[in-house]
Amino acid sequence: MQADARQAYTQCILEGTDTYVRLPYEAWPEEWKKRNMWDPVCPLRLSLYGHPDSGGYWEQHCESHVLAKGFQKIDEWRSCYYHPFYKLFMIIYVDDFKLAGPTENLHIGWDLLQEPSDKVPGGIDIEPPEEVGRFLGCRHTILEKEITWQGENPTDLDPPEPEAKKMAALAAPAEESKVDDASKLQCSSCERMPEPYQNAVPAAFQIPQKKTVRVIEYDMEEFFQSSIDLYAELTDTDPANYPAVGTPFGIEHTDLEDGQGGPRGEISSPSMEALANLLGIDAPMGPPDIPVVVHGRSLDDEDPNPLPPSESGYLQPIAAKCLMKFLYGARMARYDIQRAICHTASCVTKWTEQNDLDLYRLVCYMRTTIRYKMVSWVGDSMEDVMIKQFADADLASDPRTQRSTSASNQKIWGPNTRAHQSFSSRRQTCVSHSTPEAELVAAETAIRTELLPAMPLWIKLLGRVPRADFMEDNQAVCKICKAGGSTKLAHMGRSHRINSASIAETLLRGVANLVYEKSENEAADIGTKRFTDPMA
Repeated sequence: MQADARQAYTQCILEGTDTYVRLPYEAWPEEWKKRNMWDPVCPLRLSLYGHPDSGGYWEQHCESHVLAKGFQKIDEWRSCYYHPFYKLFMIIYVDDFKLAGPTENLHIGWDLLQEPSDKVPGGIDIEPPEEVGRFLGCRHTILEKEITWQGENPTDLDPPEPEAKKMAALAAPAEESKVDDASKLQCSSCERMPEPYQNAVPAAFQIPQKKTVRVIEYDMEEFFQSSIDLYAELTDTDPANYPAVGTPFGIEHTDLEDGQGGPRGEISSPSMEALANLLGIDAPMGPPDIPVVVHGRSLDDEDPNPLPPSESGYLQPIAAKCLMKFLYGARMARYDIQRAICHTASCVTKWTEQNDLDLYRLVCYMRTTIRYKMVSWVGDSMEDVMIKQFADADLASDPRTQRSTSASNQKIWGPNTRAHQSFSSRRQTCVSHSTPEAELVAAETAIRTELLPAMPLWIKLLGRVPRADFMEDNQAVCKICKAGGSTKLAHMGRSHRINSASIAETLLRGVANLVYEKSENEAADIGTKRFTDPMA
């Protein structure tokens, strides 16, 4: 459930440096007017929107109150609180309050928030609580569905009957006792096996025939419609003319991919023609062996060291404004477009016609799939869930810098639970010479930025140390992580060596289990490559 605070900041006293404000004439007391006062001021007593210190005092006001009511602060997660007795989890974001926990205890949590305390005698004044709806710009819809089958990585809740019995890869923590000792994976509570990255397939994790699960849909349709409208306004184009496309990636205009000139493949003339017609501009076109002119400058493959054009790309002036807006929606509910957005955003200062095509294609894909929603579901008790951290990399996927792309995805996982927690796609900051090197960088980034920060939160919520599995689809990387390095990678730079040592130390401490996963089940893969198959 969620609720808004009434006139949030003004519920607390503004402390610190004395502040005085001018009032508009119509708000003057009659006494001021009778005395013919000129430009009077009065002290500001309450925190007022716009004052640089108001937010800080409002945060202190709320935190002191909820702590006095028995909530505990989760130190690593600011503005997040947990009540151990009622098992309630509260998030406070400015004037928005979100409360989760057992249904029978939710009203108790809202009552505690509004009751007086020693720190806040008047309690916190909030609007009547309501069911979860729009939060941080994303509409959350909660419903129940019945699933009849679930594979290792299901894609929807209503798939056809399986051809053969499907079993998931790992046992839930509550069912570890049913698993044969030989199939246990490395963890802090069990013996370390010689090959901790080998998948186990315990019978205890067999999927039931039917199960009712609680589903949450993350709907950003209105946000993406406004994003498309922004692009249309800035380019003076009509969204009705945008063609339907199956993926956010088109054929690469390889002749101009990195702004360095020199044809290296076929030129996607139809794509460039479509964009040129839409914008009303002249586009560079031609077969690979014919010199291409960009802004009056010839790009000739006979020049071994051509210089990039001084100006390049028609959409560069609006690129940052569009992409940063798109990125917020992608991080909230559209993981399928994060790679396209992040790669294009990394080229804002080195924009080429290829980036024009990428941005245009991205907008077309957003319009085609505007009704797509991200879905998570939970059908297990808190005792039967665990954390799965996925990471993947694509070697030298950036043709301009030859740097690889890392992607990571974290999920809460159970026999009938698939709940997204986070996703990221980013270009690596160092150059890798091989796929294992790139995978090491991606793995360390995922563990450091997603898995480790999530552990304190879930320890608090679950009341135990959750089982965490790190899913890796490269067997060579599994062996390197287990050993902490490899003589075959002695050429690695300092950054790569630190990454492999960090991973090995994390696994040695029992924070997570290293598990080999099939590449087709690697959930982070979608954030690394320019995929050409339409989303199912």
